[in-house]
Amino acid sequence: MSQLQKPLKFDEDGEFLKTFLVDNDIALIRVDFILSLAASDQLLPRRQDVPEECQLSGPAIKTYEFSTDKRCDWVKHGDSRGWKDDWKLTPRSQMTSRLFVVSHPWHTAEHPDPKGSRLKELGKKLEKLHADSQDFVFIDWASLYQTDPLHEDYNYKKKGGGLPEGHRALRNSEQESKVKNAIEGMDRVLASGISHVVVFQTIHDVGEVQGLTVNKRPWSERGWCQWELYIAASFGRLADPENAMSMPENILHPTEYRKKAPNYFINKSDAQPLIEMYTSCYYASQYPDYLRALRNATVEGHVDGIKGALSSLDYGVGLQLIAALLAAETVKPFAADIVHNFIGTHHDNRGYDSVMAALLSVKGDPVAVTALCQKLDAQASPKVAEVVLDTLSKVADKGCPIGVPGLLRVLESDYSPWVKQRTVLILTQLAAPGDEATVAGLLQLLAPKNEKEAAVVRQIPRPKGRSSEPQKVSTEDIAEVSMRSHAAEVLGEIADPDDKAVLAALALLRADIKQAAVSASATSGLH
Repeated sequence: MSQLQKPLKFDEDGEFLKTFLVDNDIALIRVDFILSLAASDQLLPRRQDVPEECQLSGPAIKTYEFSTDKRCDWVKHGDSRGWKDDWKLTPRSQMTSRLFVVSHPWHTAEHPDPKGSRLKELGKKLEKLHADSQDFVFIDWASLYQTDPLHEDYNYKKKGGGLPEGHRALRNSEQESKVKNAIEGMDRVLASGISHVVVFQTIHDVGEVQGLTVNKRPWSERGWCQWELYIAASFGRLADPENAMSMPENILHPTEYRKKAPNYFINKSDAQPLIEMYTSCYYASQYPDYLRALRNATVEGHVDGIKGALSSLDYGVGLQLIAALLAAETVKPFAADIVHNFIGTHHDNRGYDSVMAALLSVKGDPVAVTALCQKLDAQASPKVAEVVLDTLSKVADKGCPIGVPGLLRVLESDYSPWVKQRTVLILTQLAAPGDEATVAGLLQLLAPKNEKEAAVVRQIPRPKGRSSEPQKVSTEDIAEVSMRSHAAEVLGEIADPDDKAVLAALALLRADIKQAAVSASATSGLH
């Protein structure tokens, strides 16, 4: 691939990134603080030392509206043959903030900018981009929790600096976990629709600084830096078009990148997760080729690429590939697992409606039904389970040998009574009369497993003593009773009318359920 194709898209409204920043306690630094430090020849402090009033962190991040590329972007004016001089900023809303994400090579292992030269360079760049006091910056040293090897108590020759746990120069265990999660999700920071990525490629000469390990590697041999530029460019998030000129003419194929990348990382453990992110991004950019292959039933040689593209951050790419996969007879053997992995690994639940719409185009297709059942088996969140169940009710045919057992497994699982109640209602549509497996499954669901559970089902009042009031019933108990009532109805409809044993068991269960319903109504005030 010699050129990047149309930019990929992710998190266009920024809601995912804001949640990610909050969950991992990542700080955004106020632009005016950055500019004041640069003007006064001070160094950028690490995350723990940034004054509270100079950062935006925690739940407050979600209260801010950050501009997207629709309100703030570089656009080209005038002569189309020009490059640098023709770029201008479009106006943006005064009620929004911009988020600048900084990619920069560290000058030493202990501090990224021990002389403050990068900070001055950043200040000039922010001024060029017309950043103001309502804008914020993500820069690793000040945004993520850091250890402080420059602290006077830190001993380079000893593990952990020879410092006790809890020393202010170290990260505590919770901070270590937050930073690990943040690093593993750095592609989301670079790819989000609200991120404006500023890339620095110059390596400053900081001389020999006592106590510091100077990193003299050129930018072209910096694994993090190259990866950050590639991800940002792939999603069209470069804040300055001049950075686009630095993209390599030939983007490495993932196989080649996997071989070379480890050589570019000082910390070898950083390489593997970045290789995976690079791979999915690379394949996602090739998705038009995969769509053509699927439509022409010529998928040989593209399977790895399709799987890689489906794991990328661009949900739209995945949706198109899913629809094509389900329509291509030649890929049925692995399509179900691919669909399951796709809807199981993406965090943006708003996209489920779209992927389910794609599944609806193949009503009765066992691959689609299997993928939906696999998702339910993986204990989806209640909201996702509801969408999946609704889709399953429309995709699966009555008596479906895959869908009905899948619904029965939901009833045997730890899903909430509300999810199970929805499942029972769908089972009413799909269960075939006389189906022995369904009858057995419902009998097992309805039968109390022990005396304690039997007492709960019947809602037996408390023994008289201090209080003769019946046991209070929660909304979850009411949902449980309702679910059992519907399950009994389904069982009555599909059971063989000549099977006396089943009918006798059903009569007893209905009596229990009726007593529980009366008790629930009385104790909850529902009359």
